[in-house]
Amino acid sequence: YDAFGQIVNIVAYVRDEGTTNGRQLAGAALFWVPRSSWPNKPRDSGILVADYRGYSFRNLSAPLVGEFFLNGGWKVLLVGMGLLGFGLRRLDARLVSATARAPGNGALASLLPFYLIIVLRGSLLQSMAGLSVLALSAAFIAGERRRTTSRLPSLRIP
Repeated sequence: YDAFGQIVNIVAYVRDEGTTNGRQLAGAALFWVPRSSWPNKPRDSGILVADYRGYSFRNLSAPLVGEFFLNGGWKVLLVGMGLLGFGLRRLDARLVSATARAPGNGALASLLPFYLIIVLRGSLLQSMAGLSVLALSAAFIAGERRRTTSRLPSLRIP
């Protein structure tokens, strides 16, 4: 329920502090790097904005729209959301055709839209671990299916 308020807070942060120049996105992309190896690794964007506002609580979201704006202003927001829309449209078309060919592909087609709610709500840094597990599992299953079907003998009907 905090999405609107957090977007307002992020806009205020960018107005006062400037954008993070992609630093938050780098932290999300490299979520797997431990803080012991990267001591000044970016904090979660919700926490960054909560600290900026002086909130005593830090369990806040950072909607994807706000994440893009925080990282680079309007340009990153427009390009990021455009690329996200383009990529999701292509992925959706691929999942629909893959599910029609092999119903087992329906697992990814069913899980991804629900996980997208978590990604859109944010924060991006917190959602990346689960998204990567989902993507890697789907890739593993798809690769295993290809290996299994390539080993099956073809049946020829006379």
